[in-house]
Amino acid sequence: MNKEVLQSGFGNSEHYQPVAQTKSTIKPTGLAVGFMVGRKELTSRDALIISELGKHSVLNVRQIKTLLNFPSLDRAQRRCLALYRRGLVERIPWFSSGPGKPEFCYILSNKAFQYLSMVQKAPSRGNRIKSSLFLEHTLLINDFWICLELACRANSLIKLAGFIPEFSRGHSRGVKSTSIVVGEPETSRKLTLVPDAVFCLAGENKKKLFFLEIDRATGKVESQSYRSFASQAQKYIWYQQGKDFTDYGKIFSYPFPGFQVLYVTTSENRLRHYQQALSRLGNFQKFVLFATFEKLTPETMLGKIWHPSGIEDRNLYSLVE
Repeated sequence: MNKEVLQSGFGNSEHYQPVAQTKSTIKPTGLAVGFMVGRKELTSRDALIISELGKHSVLNVRQIKTLLNFPSLDRAQRRCLALYRRGLVERIPWFSSGPGKPEFCYILSNKAFQYLSMVQKAPSRGNRIKSSLFLEHTLLINDFWICLELACRANSLIKLAGFIPEFSRGHSRGVKSTSIVVGEPETSRKLTLVPDAVFCLAGENKKKLFFLEIDRATGKVESQSYRSFASQAQKYIWYQQGKDFTDYGKIFSYPFPGFQVLYVTTSENRLRHYQQALSRLGNFQKFVLFATFEKLTPETMLGKIWHPSGIEDRNLYSLVE
């Protein structure tokens, strides 16, 4: 972990305001393990797998191994197979690298949700897996989430105060924070912005709001399409100018003065195209930050791997500056 990150309390930034005390909303993983262990066929590790699947909606074996620190991928596969045979999880074949033997992804079964509802408020089932593209996108969001969780666990000064993935939030959780009103009252129009995830990092006396976009290089950089990068970036610019993002203060219990947008993409070349497109919309400095998938690990996530909005700025930045 970068020493500057470990020593940082977020520093001074236009994105923060001091508060008297910051309380982390992170809770230890687990779900009444004693209840689950009371059923002889389940282990405490089984209970943790069920808990993580309830939180993340869908996970592959590699992600489960990483989250729960299994000693090997084979050990994680055996535990998942045991849960599958007992009807507690369902599995989805996922061809992660072309034709061949698929890697299985796991989701909770109805039986597991019944277990959860007996010991705690059951989590939302979220959206059902609609396609292989939807599955891949959700797994990439979870890759980022897991890296971020592990990075914060290793850091005594920075906490993950909340993470809301799009698959669980949709348009129904809390206030309608993703509505954007553009134009004068007489001619205004309402647009919808659905981030891949929204999360909050908390320092000792400050919190910071982030919007996450996962880019698999399937869309255009610049076009009139609402799915192009330039069109989406413009929405975020309007969103900040309209101050509608302050509604997230109710969810994360903090009066955010601003936010940052993170784009994770496939290559440095595509990253530079994004910077060029953004420069044509204005000078946004660190309002939008970019990184590639290959650079994201629990050890680097909070460090200086993030490229700024401006293509002329050769500096790299961290999420806690």
